[in-house]
Amino acid sequence: MRTRTLILPVLLVSAVAAFAAPPSAEVRDPLGPFGSIREKLKLRSEYGGWSLEYCPDNTCERFTCNSSSCQGTLIDFGFLYLAHVSGYADLAEFRRKDVPGPTPSVLAKHKTACPQSAYRDAAVCILRELHKKDRVRVSFVRHDEGERNEGSVDLEQEIQRSTKP
Repeated sequence: MRTRTLILPVLLVSAVAAFAAPPSAEVRDPLGPFGSIREKLKLRSEYGGWSLEYCPDNTCERFTCNSSSCQGTLIDFGFLYLAHVSGYADLAEFRRKDVPGPTPSVLAKHKTACPQSAYRDAAVCILRELHKKDRVRVSFVRHDEGERNEGSVDLEQEIQRSTKP
């Protein structure tokens, strides 16, 4: 009987401590690398895959992948595309202030497939690789007169456009 009496208070104290203690592992914000533009992003699980939309106005750049495990790939793709390819003028501050910090770690995750030394070359290589290997797709969405219109974007064309002065 005495053993029971001692165990119950110990279990009760342990349970209370578990709920009161701060979590031991920090919860990672998947949109953290996007810094100042994260409020204009929407990450959603949909149709067994994921979508990430950047919508600064009534238009959006939309990135999608078709696997339930492709969220990290999609975030890397979206980050590199917005940082190095997108034509949105309002990304200038993001590129200047937010992009330099997370870029090396994003590139490092993919260095086996894309070992280029120049950031821009590595970013373009990774975009191509994720587009091909993980089937990440890009589309352009426009909201006009209450209707949503979406069209696919040719990644190669956008990469070429973004390299022209």
